[in-house]
Amino acid sequence: MFRLILRMLLAPIILLLTAVTFLLALLIALSTRVLTIISSLGITLSLLLFVTGDYKNGGIFLLLAWLISPIGLPLIAEWLWRGLDNVRGMMWRLVFC
Repeated sequence: MFRLILRMLLAPIILLLTAVTFLLALLIALSTRVLTIISSLGITLSLLLFVTGDYKNGGIFLLLAWLISPIGLPLIAEWLWRGLDNVRGMMWRLVFC
């Protein structure tokens, strides 16, 4: 009886989490591609600023390029997405296995 009530309560939440994780995975994949291109342009601009002697702005652009590169903020977003997907999987195993 308790298991049936638990299934009825958690099934919509699991379904919602499945849809959210799918949409987040799609968004992360698309944004990583776009941000990689923008990061490459930022690195190029940073190098040009270093060559012209503007070290402060070159460093700022280099830091921003690193943040939006695949090893910056997108990596943190992917880590959070994997955590949400793990929570969904644990709920699924708890209720349906």
